[in-house]
Amino acid sequence: MASHFRKFTLTAHVVLSVGWLGAVVAYLALAVAGLTSDTPLTVRAAFLSMDLIGWYVIVPFALAAWAAGLVVLPVMASAARRPRRARIVTIHAIALLLVVVVIHLSGGGMSSH
Repeated sequence: MASHFRKFTLTAHVVLSVGWLGAVVAYLALAVAGLTSDTPLTVRAAFLSMDLIGWYVIVPFALAAWAAGLVVLPVMASAARRPRRARIVTIHAIALLLVVVVIHLSGGGMSSH
């Protein structure tokens, strides 16, 4: 794999992963604000914003970070002599997290509001 492409995919993977983490932090902040507020309008706004952040930021960033990781992981793992089994476990663990996020956002993880 060319050095420029490897650097680009690694940078993309890191940027997308950090963006994913930032979106999750924003999601959690809105959850706390919605659960602790006494104002119905604030509660409604927080949960509506959580839905938007979940579907339009968290899921796309998670999928993109996972896809970039599928490209980067084998290259970096072979350079670091990481065992093949560890790479497979990592890929499957992230895929499982993606499934959990989608189930949670589609209403499987919360009571209806």
